[in-house]
Order: sequence, then C-alpha cells, then structure tokens
Amino acid sequence: MNKTLVLSAFVALTAIAATATLVEARTWTQASTGKTLEGDFVRVRNDNVMIKMADGNIRELPLAMLTDEDRSFVESQATAGEPMKAPEGETTVLLSGVHLCCGGCEKGINAAVDGLEDVEIDVSRSDETVTIKGKSGDAAQKAVTAIAEAGYYGKSDSDAIKIADAGADSSEAGSVSVSGVHLCCGSCVKAVDRAIKTLGDGVEHTAKSKESDFEVTGKVSPAAVLAALQAQGINGTVK
Repeated sequence: MNKTLVLSAFVALTAIAATATLVEARTWTQASTGKTLEGDFVRVRNDNVMIKMADGNIRELPLAMLTDEDRSFVESQATAGEPMKAPEGETTVLLSGVHLCCGGCEKGINAAVDGLEDVEIDVSRSDETVTIKGKSGDAAQKAVTAIAEAGYYGKSDSDAIKIADAGADSSEAGSVSVSGVHLCCGSCVKAVDRAIKTLGDGVEHTAKSKESDFEVTGKVSPAAVLAALQAQGINGTVK
C-alpha cells in the first residue's frame, strides 16, 4: 500500500475528528506517528476497519496502520460477533436506531412480523426503537430477521439475537445495486440522502419513494454503502 496515501487519509480523518465531539467514541491511534482520531467501531472487512465519525461519515482504515491495542480491540469485536446460542425461555430484545420516520414505516415493521408465532413487538417512533418479546430466543430471532428483510436496521442489545452480518464485498466498484429497502415516503429517501453523503464527493443514488431498489454510483464498495445505510437505520441487499 502506498504509505503517502495512507498518511494523507489519516491526516484528513484527524482533521475531521478535531472539529467534532463523540460520545463513547473510541480513540484510534496510528502506530507509526501516534496521531489519533475518534470514532465508533462499525465492522471489519478483510484488512480494513470501518469507523463512524461524529459527523456520520463512515471511513475505512487499514488495520495494518493501527496500533497493536487497536488491532486487538477489532479482533475482540469480531470474536464477539460470532454466533451465540439463542436463549430457550422468554426473550426480550431491543433494536435501537431504527429508521421510523412516519406511520408507514411503523406499519412496515408490523407487517414484517405479522403471522409469526410466539412473538410480540412494540414500535416506538419517537425513540426509534423496536422491542421484540418472544416466547423463546428462536422466536425473537425470527422477528428480528423478518424486520431486517423488510428493509430496516437496528442495533440489538443482545449478543445472541441480532441482525446478521451480510458479509458485503469491501472492494470498490463504479456502482452498487441496493435492493429490499423500505422507502415509503420522501423522508425515507432523505435518510438515504444522508447515508450516501457520508460516502464522499461524487457518490450519488437513484432512490425514490415507494421503490425498494436503487443504484449507488461512484467510487465506493458495497460494504461501505451498507454500513452507511445501516447507520441511518436502513437495511437492504447490496451487490
């Protein structure tokens, strides 16, 4: 990897971090220079770690440029993400940060779990949360999966029951196809706008209200697109 490009990218990220304050953000350190930046861990893809900055931007940094401590942290997060056995008894799971801009979004959540047995949900638009109560962990997981497949994303408070990692490709491409997204109104499209803007200049999208599929064009990877959408509480399939 070109060391000049890596250093330039790190300096640019440091400049962004210096102008913002993050709550409970991790401080990441460049091993060779000691320079730091703050941001929330999102996920790891191949040899890169995705970090959410205070302004909502999703950035990718090569693991090789970080300290041993940072790399150990990333490894622990990956290990924590390994599948765990779902609880056998009654289980309650909270999904937070779910995109719920209107009644249509709420109806979409309810429709997604309609027909599932042994599960109840409570949707709070004001808190942007979905509470799932299942008679078993498996029942709760089925509801979480159904919600994700309906085009919604939320961070789970459970290590065992959560929206599965899609394993999206981290290789950059000229365009990324996105499908299965819940876009019931103009505010949903604005959420996509906010997500795509975090991916940098020259990246655009074709999302429209009432349509679940769209294209993202520009120098970007499917993994980065998905991470940006999920940061807005939106889920979909990317390729």
